[in-house]
Amino acid sequence: AAAEAKAEEAEAAERPVASRVGTTAADAMAMANGNGRVWGSGKELAGAVRKLVEALNANAIPTAGSVIDSFNNEARATALATLRADAEALPLPMVEARLASSLAASVAAAERALRRRVFGGGAGGRLAAADVAAVRKAAGDANFRASHAQCRLLWSRCAASLAALRAVLLPSRRRFHARVERCNDTLSGCVGPAAAEYHERLALEAGKGEEEFNARFHGQLSHALFLLCVGGILTFRYVAVSALAEVGCRLLLP
Repeated sequence: AAAEAKAEEAEAAERPVASRVGTTAADAMAMANGNGRVWGSGKELAGAVRKLVEALNANAIPTAGSVIDSFNNEARATALATLRADAEALPLPMVEARLASSLAASVAAAERALRRRVFGGGAGGRLAAADVAAVRKAAGDANFRASHAQCRLLWSRCAASLAALRAVLLPSRRRFHARVERCNDTLSGCVGPAAAEYHERLALEAGKGEEEFNARFHGQLSHALFLLCVGGILTFRYVAVSALAEVGCRLLLP
């Protein structure tokens, strides 16, 4: 009896699954015609089930949680890309405080859009602090470079203007101060991290220029007075003779 039972079990294991699970002949025929798969034996079915379990354990087949995580990660990547694009589109250079407020507004807008897309809310609706910090640093570095480039360009124009004023034959205090005021107006476009350096440079240049102007002005005034006195001495000695006027011219010699 035991031998017969084992023989029946072996025969059942080799019998097609369709006949063992109670399928009809029509169903079995449909499966055989390509409308479904016919498992050749119970051993084959057991192997397929084992592979399916292994795949599930290895997350080869997505679960509900993994699908949600994947969707949320994609939403965060999109929000971060939008934030980076907004930061790169800022009109640099700008004052640091304005840059900080603009970035804060962009971060808030990106996270609002992210919260509308993600599942679960909470921390999933916020960008990673490290990613936000990286965007802020990149924007700050770009603002630093743009500020120095802009201020350098404006300063070159101002320096050329001041150099041209120094080259004039007759210095004018009024013209010098007017040129410094125009330089101040020119450097009004110098904003951002480099602004303080270049505005201080203009102040130093203005002070230095004032000293140079005074020295040149007094030097040229003394030179003109010297020529005038020499001319007066010669005139009052040989042309319109006047001893008193000649003495006066000699006394005025610097």
